[in-house]
Order: sequence, then structure tokens, then C-alpha cells
Amino acid sequence: MKKTVTQVRSLLLGVFANPGVFAVVAYMVSGMFTTPRLSEVRGLLELNLLVPWGLALAMLRLYRAKQRGAAARHDVLALFMLFGWLVLPFGIRFGLNSTNINTWQNFAIIFFGVFALMAEMEEHEFAHVLDAAAACSALISFVFAGTLLVCAATATNIRTPYSEFGFGIYQNAQLCAEQHYNATGMLAMCGAFMCMMGAARRKNVLLRALHLIPALMMALVVVLSQSRTARYSLLLGLAVGAYGMVAGGRWNRRLLIRQAAGALAGVVVLAGGYVLSSKITDAALMHYAKVQAGQTQVSFVAQAKAEGEMAAPEAELVVKEARGAGEGSFTGRTQIWKNIFSFWKTNPKYFVIGNGIGRMSRDILKGTVLEIYGGANMAHNAYIQFTMDHGLIGLVLLCVFLVLLVPQAMRVLLAAPGTGVPGGRAMCMMTVGCLLTGIMENEPLNAMRPCNVMLFFALAVIAYAGAKRKN
Repeated sequence: MKKTVTQVRSLLLGVFANPGVFAVVAYMVSGMFTTPRLSEVRGLLELNLLVPWGLALAMLRLYRAKQRGAAARHDVLALFMLFGWLVLPFGIRFGLNSTNINTWQNFAIIFFGVFALMAEMEEHEFAHVLDAAAACSALISFVFAGTLLVCAATATNIRTPYSEFGFGIYQNAQLCAEQHYNATGMLAMCGAFMCMMGAARRKNVLLRALHLIPALMMALVVVLSQSRTARYSLLLGLAVGAYGMVAGGRWNRRLLIRQAAGALAGVVVLAGGYVLSSKITDAALMHYAKVQAGQTQVSFVAQAKAEGEMAAPEAELVVKEARGAGEGSFTGRTQIWKNIFSFWKTNPKYFVIGNGIGRMSRDILKGTVLEIYGGANMAHNAYIQFTMDHGLIGLVLLCVFLVLLVPQAMRVLLAAPGTGVPGGRAMCMMTVGCLLTGIMENEPLNAMRPCNVMLFFALAVIAYAGAKRKN
């Protein structure tokens, strides 16, 4: 009995001391419980599970750092300086309100409970973290993507009185998982890259397939969501991965030739992925129209008429239009950015020191679709939003941290076959994807949201893998 208790205790400690498991659970809880009824469950889980768990991981990092007596890493010091800026000036200016306290807790978890703890681990601990995170991601992705793809195959939307978007096909044939199609696409993008990391770490063919299948399913969900933000971020991430794989290979001794071939491979992946995504979307839209019309075999109305067929009016299909490449204002985003820049021009001090979380006036939405239909007073750009909240000082400190990781990222991205940490290149791809989504959305850099926790998980892998290759 005593032995059993010891084994169970060791197992639980192993799970709860694993920042990879925490990151995947946070990704699932913060991203997948979104209906009004389930949001109450999400809030309870975040408050009673994720926050104390994440803060315990941050404390574990401090305890281990003291025990090992290791020198402080430059990237962790940069995060500490950024955290100090977020806490002290804003605590003085706005007090200990719930918004500030929640923000501080979340950034402490992301910066120290995930990034710092992982980046300072021993090699065997780190391998366990990656393997556990990859396995959990594969299982969650298979269920999440599988359910959505069944909805797509049947052209259905599972809705309740509490649903805003439903689970399945919504609006202009977008695929939604009880949340906005952009959020659905970003969730799927992160899941796809996590599964790719798992596939890279497995040597057994069957285990590798068990990670690749959900990766492909999640990539398909990204496409079917019709989220341009997530689609282009996924494709650019894949293109960067193709570049790194070719440029870091051993097939030619000349670096310049490898880099040129890598750039070409990236362009091919980007262009080919764009064309393939468009064809998949068109096929999906036609399929939805067929199902909704109750027909099994139909052709476009224009084609039928050209062939001289007399199609009955009730048999004609209304095939919705794909969301395409997008228009110049990016659904009013450029106007929001102009409004913010105008505010900064007349109030330069707020550009430097920030307004505080959520304190920017709704005037920034004037002249945009969000002013008419509602919507939070957000910049729809993570970097502008971060500057709005924390000022240019905060943005510079964040950029210092990211720049410190560039050399490690290049070492990981261009790692030769058989060297470095398996799966590291996939994390470079996810980092690119997450940072690119930040150009159009607020998710990255918004602490404890699903993209953000996965972004810092990926950055921790890069920091560790890059330092290992250097040594």
C-alpha cells in the first residue's frame, strides 16, 4: 500500500510539475470553453486550477534556480525587467485592481512558470516535457479537429440557446468551434505545429503517424475556418520550416547554395499551399451547397446552362463565396490603427508609458464596422495593443527579449539532420505563425490566452535547443 501511494504521488508530481502539460491544458481550457454557459466553467478552471498551478510552476523555477546556483540567463533577465515595468508603474498609477492583478499573475505564469522553468531544465526533464506536451496535443487535436471535420462533412452546426457561433458551419460557410472563426483557426494552427513537433520526436513509424494525422486534420481545420489570419500564418510558418530544412541540410557544402535552395523551397510551399487551400475551400463550399440543397450530384448553375441543361429553379445552388485574399482595410483594422496613432499624436505621453489594460477610449473604433456592430475597444494588432496597454517602454523590453532569442532560433531552424533537439524546427514554425497572427489579432502577447501560452512554450523550446547546439 505504501509503495502504491508513493507511486501515485510521484506520478501526480510528475504531471503537475510538467510545464508542457500545463501549457496544453491552458491552451485547451482558455481556448475551447467559450459558450456563455461553459465560460463560467472556464472561469472557474482558470481561477482555481490554472492560476495556482501556473504560479506553483513559477515558484518551482525559483526554487530550482536557487538550488543549482546557475547564472541568470539574459533572456530571463529581460523578462524580469519587463515584468517589473508591468507591475511597479502600473500598480502605482492604477492601484491593485482586479485587472492589474490578473494581468500580473498571468504574465508571471507565462514568463517564469513556462518559459524560464523550461529553459533552465536538465536534458532528461526537458525531453519528458516535450514528449508529454506532444502526446496531449495529438489526442486533443484528434478529438477537436475530428469533431469539426464531421460537422464540415455533414454541413451542420451544433447550436444551443447559449451559442453565438455554434460548433460547425457558420455564416459564410466558416468553420467555427463555439467561437469566432479567427480564434478557431488560430487554435487549430497551434495544434498542428504541436503535433508536427511530436511527429519529429518519434522514431517509431506508427507513433509518428499518430502525430501526423491530427496535424493534417488541424491544418485542414485552419483552411476550412476561412480565417485569413490563421491560414497565412500557417503557410508562412510551413514555408519557414521548409527553408530551414533545406538550408540546414548536408546535401551541399556551400551555405549560399543551400540558402538559395531553401528560399526557393519556402516560396514553393507558400505558393503551393495557397493554391491548395483555395481549391479545398472551393470544394468545401460546393459540398456545403450540395448538402443543404439535398442533392448528391450537382454542377454549377452556369455550367449546366452552358451545356443546354434545363435546371429546375429549386435545383439551383447558391454557392457562397470564399473569403479570398482580403480587402485593403483588413475589415476596418487600418482605420482603428489610424485612430490610435492620432490619439498618440495628441497625447504622446500615453504612447511612451501606456494607458493601462483596457483603458483606451472606444473612440478608436470610430468609422469602423466595430463601432456599428459592437466589439471591444481593441487594436486588432497585438503589437499596437501591447503599446496601448504598456507603452513604448513595455514594447521595447518585449522586443529586447525576442531579439535575444534570434541567434538561438536560427541555430534551431538551420540544424543539420540528427543534431539538436528533435521537434525544435516545428517550434520555430509555430513561433513564426503566432507572431504573424499578432499583426491582425490581439491573441499573442495577451497573457494566458491559447496562442500566447503556446507561443511562450515554443520560445522556451527554442531557447533551450539553441543553447544546447551552441554548447
